[in-house]
Amino acid sequence: MHQFTINAGIQLVPISSQKHPYEWVDMVIDIIKESGLSYEVGAFNTSIEGSYEQVRLLVDRINDFLVQEQCPEWLLNVQYQLRGDRSMSMGEKTEKFR
Repeated sequence: MHQFTINAGIQLVPISSQKHPYEWVDMVIDIIKESGLSYEVGAFNTSIEGSYEQVRLLVDRINDFLVQEQCPEWLLNVQYQLRGDRSMSMGEKTEKFR
């Protein structure tokens, strides 16, 4: 199992006329907040930092939640960035731009 801190980007694209897409997105962001992982909400996705296992479990929780809430259909785009020999942080990639 990968032992280091990784970064991931999660983007939810709900396909539903039941609720405005932002309602679904806001509920998923609440799940991310509750996870206790470091995160940053962006205009097109939410960046997350944690172990590979923590991020994978979070993705599972998001999908389970959407099933439970009867979202009719969705795309969940997940990007992982990993290093084989050490951890990485969101800050190391973005601090020079802040």
